[in-house]
Amino acid sequence: MRCSTRATMTQHPWIPSYAPGTTFDAPLRATLVTRLFSESAARWPDRTALRFEGRAFSYAEFDALTDRMAEGLQRLGVQPGTHVGLYLPNTPHYFIAFFGVLKAGGVVVNYSPLDAGAVLEHKIGDSHTDLIVTLDTPALFSKMNGYLDSTRLKTLVVGTRDEFGAAGAAGDSGIAWDARRVRFADLLVAAPGAAPFAPPAVAVESVAVLQYTGGTTGHPKGAMLTHANLSTAVAQLQAMLIDTGTLELGAERFL
Repeated sequence: MRCSTRATMTQHPWIPSYAPGTTFDAPLRATLVTRLFSESAARWPDRTALRFEGRAFSYAEFDALTDRMAEGLQRLGVQPGTHVGLYLPNTPHYFIAFFGVLKAGGVVVNYSPLDAGAVLEHKIGDSHTDLIVTLDTPALFSKMNGYLDSTRLKTLVVGTRDEFGAAGAAGDSGIAWDARRVRFADLLVAAPGAAPFAPPAVAVESVAVLQYTGGTTGHPKGAMLTHANLSTAVAQLQAMLIDTGTLELGAERFL
């Protein structure tokens, strides 16, 4: 039952500052983050989802890439509940890996490129991360590569910055590829004769992202964000911005 307007205004005097059309008790849909994206891809397959260095990715193309990434991660052992670290800058690798991990049923653990060595070691151990996705740039790969021997980290999935640029070709990074250092691009190659990707069953109340705090009061602490947390945050944002014309569904994209 909704409270009367007068009672609500008395108890919550900040409500008048809400944008027109926004209510404090708007219905919020809790669903899987991956379902939100798949629904968008089905609704706007040809619209641009992401732009990077002159290259545009449609929703359909991006959906297919994340499906293949999920399959590739599953081949490496990722399953529901597996924690996968993302140690990446703002490149397509992050978004492909983010949704790929979630589609495989895993949990995303964000690592900042600005993290000090002691912080990275703490996060790897505290979050039980055995697999991390990163880039071949010296500032990222060299640091994380050293943790293969000094922490619980077992596998690095490594991308190259230029493989998603306008040229679309990956350069020679000089990395000695083996079972512990896997090419990002190799995970995007579908296995011969593979059936269409079928995501595993995941509950909306399961953790989707482990987001660490800044550590201002000690060691960084992992905040557990569920699919329900994130999807209702999206629903709240839509309720606040669509009616005002700030957000246009199907016309927003990552840059």
